[in-house]
Amino acid sequence: MSDLDVVNKIKGIVGKPFSYKIEFETEQCTELDLTSPDDNFQGLIRHHSVAEKAEIISLISKLNNLRYLNLRRNKLRTLPSTLANLNKLNFLDIASNELGVVPEWIKEIEDLHYLNVGVNQLTELPIFLSKFINLEELLVHKNQIKVFHDEYQAFSKLRMINFYFNQMPQIPEFVFSYSNLSTLSWGVSKVNKLSSSIGNLKKLQYFTFAANEIEYLPDSFCELDSLVATRLHKNKLKELPAGFGRLPKLEQVTLYQNNLKSLPASFENLSHLQKINLSWNDFETFPAQVQKLKKLKWLAYFYNKETPIPSFEGVEVVLDKELAMDAIYPS
Repeated sequence: MSDLDVVNKIKGIVGKPFSYKIEFETEQCTELDLTSPDDNFQGLIRHHSVAEKAEIISLISKLNNLRYLNLRRNKLRTLPSTLANLNKLNFLDIASNELGVVPEWIKEIEDLHYLNVGVNQLTELPIFLSKFINLEELLVHKNQIKVFHDEYQAFSKLRMINFYFNQMPQIPEFVFSYSNLSTLSWGVSKVNKLSSSIGNLKKLQYFTFAANEIEYLPDSFCELDSLVATRLHKNKLKELPAGFGRLPKLEQVTLYQNNLKSLPASFENLSHLQKINLSWNDFETFPAQVQKLKKLKWLAYFYNKETPIPSFEGVEVVLDKELAMDAIYPS
């Protein structure tokens, strides 16, 4: 049976259009995506029967030249060992499938560059993942993982890691040696201290560190020369480092629901800052530094002891919690 025959059989069961790629010269299927942004739940076989899902997965296992496979949000609950045939995968997205464990067959893959196992009720990650030394993006968000193994130091090429909403109260020190990291998310994890080694992440552009328990940022945070946007809301921040205004590319920052009473004098030097949320802090007077931000376009400022706000020309000022929004990050 040719790859095209297999894909046609899958089409008949799925019953909806989906994305795939057949190489013209080899007639091999190299990409298959059973999700769609136009579908209510994105997963195209989410509401199929158990038997139909099993048949689809069995057919997919025959496409042993796949490089790209997206099965996200399909409530598959299990992914059988027959998928070990797909050892040429570079991209694998099996998020939001209620798997409970990372499938053992993944270790048969030769060279993964992208892996998404988020929202799967996972309690641990297997050590064998460390074999993927060319991994560039790792998403394990919204699970119950408590250990990020030392062996994962091997991920020297990581550009993005999403560890949001797990159960690790500290970021392992070796994470700050990922010199290519541009996106780091480690929120809702009760982290109470941020290592000064974060300053080593010279390529970091997007940093989500929301709903943790830190009171202070290390001074080295001000050395993140590439930082474009950061979420620091729902922590216990009492103050920002004196050098916070040295972040030359910062455009967006959310600081709501902290314990800030003032901003450092250098804050006015954030010449590219466009969007800031200062709501739900302890400001007794409106911070004058904000008035000096020349590129500011959006400001949220509510629950701050009803301090008066000066008029801003060309700035949208949000005083209503229901209208406030967080910094915009790439999805």
